[in-house]
Amino acid sequence: MKHIFFILFINCSYAQSSIQFPNEADWIDQDSNRIYRIKNKKIKISPTGQILEEIYWGYCNHCEGEPNGSYISWFENKNIKELGTYSCSEKINTWLNYFENGKIKSISNFLKPYDQNFFDDVGSSFNLKNSPLKSGAYLEFDSTGIIITEGNYKIFEEHSFVDTIILYDPDTYEPSDSLVVKESWHPKSIEVGTWRRFNPILNEYETTNFDEINRKRKLRSIYARYIEIFEIILK
Repeated sequence: MKHIFFILFINCSYAQSSIQFPNEADWIDQDSNRIYRIKNKKIKISPTGQILEEIYWGYCNHCEGEPNGSYISWFENKNIKELGTYSCSEKINTWLNYFENGKIKSISNFLKPYDQNFFDDVGSSFNLKNSPLKSGAYLEFDSTGIIITEGNYKIFEEHSFVDTIILYDPDTYEPSDSLVVKESWHPKSIEVGTWRRFNPILNEYETTNFDEINRKRKLRSIYARYIEIFEIILK
């Protein structure tokens, strides 16, 4: 499997906002971090005064006051921890994760499985906002920069007899409850094609063909959901 990747270098001490913060935070989380909502941003600051997270806060369709735009987080040493984009509280496009030493940890691509209007009516029942779905190329590195995992994801719906959906608090994004769903088709990121993983014991890469494995799983195209809904509407 051959891939050519062009990785844009990003300075790990990415400039942080120079914002005048109020004396009192909007709230304090369980780790004593101060959370501020200033204009169109939600900002998290550690007890030591280091900015840990900046999220653009916006409005789109039925979601109000949720992540909608660029996202960036930092380690205490001011190196970037995570960088990406939200669309109505859902991860989209390319996300970069870093080690504390500044090396890239992983490159992931995310995709909304359903059209936004369709998602508002149907997709939200799957709580996808807290379970982002990968689609496309995926790369993972060790802390020295060596590729340890390489492959591709594709989004399918998989049949499940019992599935537990974790519900999150909209303000803190911490788990607040769970919901058990019986027998349903649930959208999932599925590993497809040939994947390559580094085996440190053998000091070599091992490959797995997931297309053969996936033939034994009960999968269907995302478009089957649209057909199913249209059939119900037309009855």
